[in-house]
Amino acid sequence: MSIVDPPSLSPDSDVQSTARWLRRRTLAFAGVLALCIAGAVAYAIHAARRTDHHAATVQPVAAIRVEALPGGGSQPYLMFRSTALDDTHGRIAYEQRDENDVVQRFVTPLVCERVHYAAGHGICLEVKRGALTSYHAHLFDRRLKLLHSYALAGPPSRGIAKVCGSASRRW
Repeated sequence: MSIVDPPSLSPDSDVQSTARWLRRRTLAFAGVLALCIAGAVAYAIHAARRTDHHAATVQPVAAIRVEALPGGGSQPYLMFRSTALDDTHGRIAYEQRDENDVVQRFVTPLVCERVHYAAGHGICLEVKRGALTSYHAHLFDRRLKLLHSYALAGPPSRGIAKVCGSASRRW
């Protein structure tokens, strides 16, 4: 059978048309796969360039260890749990701008999973991991002195220190 012969209705022509159809589908799939891979590579290159640019603009801040929080008339500050990959990981820290608008980071000795602080009182939710994991809520003051500790029945998700100084627990 030659290329110019008209198609016949023999069983051989069905096998050939099925083979052509399968070949077209395979080529279409290969084309779509190539486009997906090219898109993934292009995005990875774009993300790497964007990350390098962002990393160049963010300056690390050296941490200063403190034993108390700032008092009443001081500058406002932002309190958070440090996730730095160093010895401050998990510790409560805060950042404050000085009079020259330079950010300073301070690290406290408290180690918490969650923290909330308001009106001179705070709550620190702690997880002690081990063979038997235990959960605790610690209430502290501006001097970071522990006022009360409570054992919790389950994992803490958040805690709120109310403005009046009392504390509530949620889990």
